[in-house]
Amino acid sequence: MSVYAQSPMKDNTQEDYVAAVAAYLAEQKKAWEEGQRPAGLRVIADQFGIGYRALGKHVKGGKTRMELADEVSNLNNAEALTFIDFALGMAD
Repeated sequence: MSVYAQSPMKDNTQEDYVAAVAAYLAEQKKAWEEGQRPAGLRVIADQFGIGYRALGKHVKGGKTRMELADEVSNLNNAEALTFIDFALGMAD
C-alpha cells in the first residue's frame, strides 16, 4: 500500500465531527500556550477516522458535501427509500 493511498473512511456522524473539531481546537490551544507546534488537521482526522478536508471545513464552520446535499434534497430519508424501492421494483 502506498504512503499516499487513502485509508478507508467510515460513515461519520455529526458527533464524530464535533468531537474531532473539539480535539483539534484543544490541541491548537494547548500547543499555542506551550509554545509548541500543534498537530495538524491530518493527524487529528486520522485519530477520528474522518477526512482531513472535511475536518478543515467543519473547523471553519462549513459542512461536507453530503451534509449540504441533505439540506438541498426535496425528499426526506423515508421518501428517498420509498423512491429507491419503487425504482428497483420497476427495474425487475
